[in-house]
Amino acid sequence: NVIGWRILAALTLYVVFATTVFLVSPGAILMGVVVIMGVGVLFQVVGDAYISLAHGHERVDLGGYVQMLCSGVGVAMMLTAIFCGFGLRGVAVAYSLRSLLYFVCGIVLSFHLKHPVCPALDFRVIGAALHKGAPIAGSRLVAVVYLGAGLLVLERLCGPELAGAFAGPMKIFEACCALGMLTAMAAFPTVSRLRKESEHDLRGVVLALVGLIAWVGLPICMLVALNAGALLGVLFGAELSGQGPLLALLMSAVPFSFMYVLVERLAYAAHDQRRVLIIRVIGTVISVAVLLATVVRLESYGAALALLSGELAMFLMFLPRWSTYAVGAPVWRTALPGVLSSGVAFSLAAFGPCRGSLGSTAVFVLALLLGVAICLVWRQHQRVRCV
Repeated sequence: NVIGWRILAALTLYVVFATTVFLVSPGAILMGVVVIMGVGVLFQVVGDAYISLAHGHERVDLGGYVQMLCSGVGVAMMLTAIFCGFGLRGVAVAYSLRSLLYFVCGIVLSFHLKHPVCPALDFRVIGAALHKGAPIAGSRLVAVVYLGAGLLVLERLCGPELAGAFAGPMKIFEACCALGMLTAMAAFPTVSRLRKESEHDLRGVVLALVGLIAWVGLPICMLVALNAGALLGVLFGAELSGQGPLLALLMSAVPFSFMYVLVERLAYAAHDQRRVLIIRVIGTVISVAVLLATVVRLESYGAALALLSGELAMFLMFLPRWSTYAVGAPVWRTALPGVLSSGVAFSLAAFGPCRGSLGSTAVFVLALLLGVAICLVWRQHQRVRCV
């Protein structure tokens, strides 16, 4: 029924959007691109539903392989269309063919998992699904506003130059946040199942994810912050290397994002999606308020401070529910060694005598490895005492 609803909704929106584009801008090229890409969007949204079946069966790896395959094929076809001079219509055809491949792979996966699904339209079932999923959809829409407000306000109030300078650090911020989101999404089917079947195993998965954030995610953020200027220079050109402090400020928000997306998925597994929506809305309001209050004086740093305020606020609002969602797992005791080790390593690298990208990175890595060794020795000592 979800697949049937996606087909119906996509077709309806396709007609509405194409009609609107024709009435507003009846240019032949634009209309042709919209018509061609609309078909691709239809294949994409239906293919997503089939790929989600693999995720629901805890075969996130299969969905990942399909996405990598289709992304690679899509990029190759789009580059071919550009270099062969086919223009926007060629790119649109390449996108639609990539989406068709994605759709076909999704159907093949459903047969491979022995759960082929045909579309259906039972509006009672669809209504119930939409009712339960509305807070999740609302959270996604609010997230779009939350992440896009900074660039929009910067462009309107401070000019396109400052918005362009902020876009580079913002892309790195979004890429780092995506690591946490993808990890949480990959773990969600297992977390959801264990929520019903085994609280003991669920605690183990939660602690493993928290340990991953503390020992891998947090150090990555700190390494990016230590090398912010050099990284921006390599990726976006020397003119953006001076935005290193701005990127470092943005990276301070990423660990809170990691924890937020994890607890968000735990909340979904506990059927508490309404609380997620409420907290996301409050966090967005706080972020936009800080943005409007600071952007004129602090410019790009005001936009970065707004994101940090929003991530911190949402993280703090979820704190009282951690023990409920994680069914009593000692989350903070698990995270503390990694946080302390990373914090000490970062302090030595940032404020010690060996400054500069190469020297600070070496000091950070060595200090962090020392922290890991100390924690492993301490854990072994505790096990021996218990025996």
